[in-house]
Amino acid sequence: MAGHPPQLSSAGEYPGIELVDVRGTSRACGKQLGRIWKRVLSQTAGSRKKSPQWWRQRKFSRLVGQHMPHLPDLYEGMAEGATVAPGALVIPTPVDLFGGCTSFAIEASATLNGHPLCGQTKDTGISRVGRYQVLRIIPNDAPASLTLTYPGMLFGHGFVTGRCAVFRNSLYAGNRSHGELPYNVWGLLALHCTAVSEVIELLQRFGVNEPFHCTVCDSVGSIIGIENGIGGVATLSATNHIYTHANNVLSGGKMLRSESVDHAYVRSSNHRRITLQKILSHDRNRLTPQLAYHALSSHSGYPRSICNHESADFCTTAAVIAEPSTGRLWVTSGPPCMTWPTEYSGLR
Repeated sequence: MAGHPPQLSSAGEYPGIELVDVRGTSRACGKQLGRIWKRVLSQTAGSRKKSPQWWRQRKFSRLVGQHMPHLPDLYEGMAEGATVAPGALVIPTPVDLFGGCTSFAIEASATLNGHPLCGQTKDTGISRVGRYQVLRIIPNDAPASLTLTYPGMLFGHGFVTGRCAVFRNSLYAGNRSHGELPYNVWGLLALHCTAVSEVIELLQRFGVNEPFHCTVCDSVGSIIGIENGIGGVATLSATNHIYTHANNVLSGGKMLRSESVDHAYVRSSNHRRITLQKILSHDRNRLTPQLAYHALSSHSGYPRSICNHESADFCTTAAVIAEPSTGRLWVTSGPPCMTWPTEYSGLR
């Protein structure tokens, strides 16, 4: 029954999410991260082809200087802290055979306290639960960030103060797409863009070489959805101040024609999106992080519901909600229906 889905484990069996907290100059923050992530960075060191890291390549140097000039200091500090040669540093990238996720964004006018909200569920294999980390970077020479990520990865889903918030859903619109940047590189730069228009410009100029959907919010509360795939790039807007997306193509055109997932999953994905839109819309103008978590805990249409724990291979392993304008992030370890969120802040 929709109201009583099977449970894989009790709330007490989900491990807490580790907070990785670094402060100081960008170089010092990187060095601290290198020490914390030494084991994983040592394992991946030297595993890529012999070519300059992307941030050292001439064609991207202006891009880094425009959006994230402190990035080289972070990476070089990481290499030093991990005792890895700077040229051998390789950032690990987790890969899922199949992913899901449902994301949302709410404009300030639809919330109770006048602050925009955004976030997502994380639908992965259950082994991911023990690997998540909340990363809080507070450099004294660059904007601070608060994201949910994995060991060794600077890029995560969350926000950068005074810049953008980025949350991702899988989008089955071809195996690859046209572009020069890996998603994690684009995402890291997108977090440091000052407006959603810059995020779109970055994507259109360089492209990303894999399909995805992202919900993006900027510091003034503008919201945009981005679908990227073999069919190109498409943008989507909020409906009545609320935006939701799951894993099916909504933009139509070439993107829709390239959709490569079975029709049953497309229908269930659309059900998650519509359900989340309805639940959030019911509380429009009084939405809070707590009500958003209630929405992400929905079992409507189980097992293909927003909160899903049908099997260990594919289930909701975390839920994330951000209030970027107040510098706060809430994260659950495991399904949101079974665990209390932990609040992370301290950026201001």
